[in-house]
Order: sequence, then structure tokens, then C-alpha cells
Amino acid sequence: MNKKIKFYIDKSLTNKDLPHTPFLFPLWGSQLTDSTPFNVSLFSTYNYDTDYFCFVENINDADFLLIPYRYNVLRGKYQELFNSFIRKSKEYSKPIFIDGTGDVEYPINYKNVYTLRIGGYRFEKSPNDIHIPPYADDLLERFCGGDVQVREKQEVPVVGFAGWARLTTYQRVKSFVKELLIRITGLYNDNYIAKKKGVFFRMEAIKRLQKSKLIHTNFLIRKSYSAHTSTAEKNIQELRKEYIDNFINSDYALCIRGDANASTRLYEALSLGRIPVILDTECNFPLEDKLDYKEFSLIIDFRDLPRIDSIIRNFHNTLSNDEFRDMQRKGREVYRNYFRVDALTPYIMAYLNGFLYDSKNSI
Repeated sequence: MNKKIKFYIDKSLTNKDLPHTPFLFPLWGSQLTDSTPFNVSLFSTYNYDTDYFCFVENINDADFLLIPYRYNVLRGKYQELFNSFIRKSKEYSKPIFIDGTGDVEYPINYKNVYTLRIGGYRFEKSPNDIHIPPYADDLLERFCGGDVQVREKQEVPVVGFAGWARLTTYQRVKSFVKELLIRITGLYNDNYIAKKKGVFFRMEAIKRLQKSKLIHTNFLIRKSYSAHTSTAEKNIQELRKEYIDNFINSDYALCIRGDANASTRLYEALSLGRIPVILDTECNFPLEDKLDYKEFSLIIDFRDLPRIDSIIRNFHNTLSNDEFRDMQRKGREVYRNYFRVDALTPYIMAYLNGFLYDSKNSI
């Protein structure tokens, strides 16, 4: 194991009114509320592993200055607080580590700032970004006793989806107007088409799959986001049970981005040993330098969405029953050993160690 990364937090720059990053839950406790019960459950059981990092009282002893708040919280109203951390970093020649995750992830244009991300787009990726999965609970341990329910291969694959994939006419028009500049830019650079609101991709994929005779569908279409009590269309625990049953009773899990260019569903599917069908909207895949995603998932470029049914069926046809079973087990193994928040910690620290090594050797 690499040496522990040492973080310093300037207590004179803390603000008790601001929610701190989940990275600090092991030190400062969770601030999650009952409005997001699934995240409450997750962090009550699993957390960032402090075997791999620690906090120091003297900034001169630190490897990184840690900003205790997400950048999305600081930008705007608390921009001056963020600027204070930047000045401190320059004063002591210490790099900064910050949580930049969110549905929208804003660029941080400072050379010595290293940032956690869950989304973003490959064609805009910064070399200082560290991509992690959205926080996804271990559904196998939580609801299924820890035993993967491996499915046998059938001739016709079953593709499952339970989630938000419906907009009102007003929502469609509002979203289209908001995205108009992106859509126009996409006429000249099709990378930008990937920036459409995720629910548009979901609706198109579902429509095409429901019409297809090449696959069977197992879809539960919601009209709103189901993981927050303020938007859930009915009892949130009932929705959760239906969501998990949908995974269990499907061969493949359709995983398409939400508002962020990332899918929590992808990692929840892997936690249950299901094979994700990932619509790749120029996604930054966590740990892709260490993992071969083709061993446990099917990735389909968003430009190939019109052929999604034939791509899934052709992929399914190439697998033997043993390969089909192995992919399910591999997905579960990868989630447990890499993507669950406690297992993720050493890889984040390894990236930070790499940044330190590169900066020392560039002097």
C-alpha cells in the first residue's frame, strides 16, 4: 500500500452553514437527510476508508490542502471563500483537492487543483480530474443476502429499465429551448449532441426497444426521479423494491445518463451482478485505465442509438452460456473491489500519489 495521503483543512476558512463533502463523512459525520434515504443507508454502512488517508494539523506536513465543500456549493455566493483557499494554496505551495461532483460540473481553471468528478465529457476532460462513480449502494448485500442470482442465457435477451423516462409537453419545450445552443453546435460537432438532457436519450432508447422483435423488454417508466422523497411518484420504499426486482428479472440493465453525464443505475446493476447496456454519451468511465469495461458491460455509442436493439441482440448471440454467467459474476466482483465507496478509496489516493510524483519530477 502507498503511504497515506495527508490532508490539511484550514479551520479558519470553514463555514458551519455549508454542507461538507461526503469525503469528510468519516471525520465530520454525515449530513444526509431522510429526503435521500438510499444515500443515508449507503453511508451508514460504507464510507471512504481512512486506512488510506489522514489529516494533519500543520499545513507544512500536508500533501494536499483539502477544501471541505463541493465546488458547486462554493461557486457564486461563496466564490470568495474558494478564492481564499486558492490564496492559501499559493502561499504554502500546496496542491488543492476538492470535490467537484454534481449534476452540472463546472471547470476549475487552476493548475494545482485536483478535482473529484462523476460526469463531464471526454472531449472536455481535464488532466487534473479524478473520475469516480456516482454513489451507489450495494444492493446485493442490502436486499439479496449477498448472493448473486446468476441468470442462464435464453435465446431472446431481456432488457430491463425502471426509472424516469417521461416528460410533459411543457418539460420537453423548456428543455429543448434550454439546449438550443448545444443542439445547434451539434450540427457542426456531433460530440455536443451528447450534452442533451439524459431523459431524451432514455425516451428514444425505450421507444426503439419496445418496438423491436429482437429483444424482450422489462420496463417500468416513471414520470419523475424516484430517489428523492420530494419527486418520487409514490412510496419511495415501494419504488425501490420494484427497481431491484426489475434488475433481478432482467438479463441486461439499460443504463443511460441522467442530468449528470453518469449513471448511478450502472453501478447498482453491477452490484447485483447484472450486465449493463451503457449508452456512451462521451462518458468519462471511472478507473478505465485499470479496468476493461468490455469484460462486464456492453457499451453502445450514442450515435448508434437507432440500432440499439440489433446491437444488443448480436452481442447476446455471441456469448456462450458460460460467458454470459461469467459477465454477471465479473460485474459484481468489479463493483465490490473497485466501485463501492469503501473500495474506491485506495484508487483515489493512488491517483493523488501519482499527481504528487509527477509534480515533484517536473521541477
